[in-house]
Amino acid sequence: ITIPFPECPLTEISPKTEEAINELDKIIESEPHDSEAYLLRGWAYATNHRYPQSISDLNNAIELSASA
Repeated sequence: ITIPFPECPLTEISPKTEEAINELDKIIESEPHDSEAYLLRGWAYATNHRYPQSISDLNNAIELSASA
């Protein structure tokens, strides 16, 4: 997977992080079994203090990785 916005630091809240989340939404919609996309979106959610969404995505990433 290619990070949609490589210049977007996933360590601070920024509009670029929201853009990355939106792009990852599209990737996950088209490839729902892509554990890496869930991992990246979970990290981005955590960066923007959206913890429930982050936990859900990180759990999905773990489940998909375990079943691969």
